[in-house]
Amino acid sequence: MIDLEFAWNAEQIDNIFTSWGDDLIAKEINAVILDFGFLLVYSLSLAGITLILTKSGVFKSWTKFGYYFTLIPFFAAGFDAVENINLLLMLSSPSSFPSFAPLVASICATIKFGLIIATILFWVIGLVYSVIKRIL
Repeated sequence: MIDLEFAWNAEQIDNIFTSWGDDLIAKEINAVILDFGFLLVYSLSLAGITLILTKSGVFKSWTKFGYYFTLIPFFAAGFDAVENINLLLMLSSPSSFPSFAPLVASICATIKFGLIIATILFWVIGLVYSVIKRIL
């Protein structure tokens, strides 16, 4: 699925679809549909963990940022939903999908992963900072 998310253009999509064949394309449609449920799970989980860490006082001087970072997973989920819609457009019509779909899906996937990574980095940096501050 990752190769489809980051195909960027119609030529790469055509190559992927040719290598996959009709059976795998049909399975990928189901996987993308299931991903709509997964995006709810990961956005709520990441936001929940961020909120718990923020409210627990782990971040102390970063509390304000923690509340902002609580929202980031929901933005990631929004980009994931747009990505999935474009993936479905391509998968449901492999020979005649809209020309914008690969680019939009790839841009949204890039932003989604960037936001998820930013959230996790916030946890790591905040926790390391908190530990160092307690030691010193």
